[in-house]
Amino acid sequence: IRAGTESGHVGAFWDFLPTATELAGMKPPDNLDGISFLPTLLGHDSRQKQHEYLYWEFATRGRNSQVVRMGAWKAVRLTPTSATEIYDLSTDVGEERNVAARHPDVVARAEALFRSEHTPSQDWPIPELD
Repeated sequence: IRAGTESGHVGAFWDFLPTATELAGMKPPDNLDGISFLPTLLGHDSRQKQHEYLYWEFATRGRNSQVVRMGAWKAVRLTPTSATEIYDLSTDVGEERNVAARHPDVVARAEALFRSEHTPSQDWPIPELD
């Protein structure tokens, strides 16, 4: 990695294993959600695969949040029954301006992903969704 290099690549912790596997000269298993960000590390941004979206949940302390990142959009639902908040991270990296009312199409896509991507879990249950 060249000194002073910056990247706008959006990734998640589940991208580490495919990246480490590729660094070791091996092929990552096909059943991983992550993608290798080795092209970004090597400065080959044009070869870098991108996530269509990133989805995650926080099932802790009674606050069962769902979050999805779709390009510059970040959708947050603090609880399964709360309204979906939308932030445009290209202009609001601090997530201070909820623009959901102006972007119902983004809200609809995020809520569809909230429904389709949630996997019931005995270890991290979200009773309102499971």
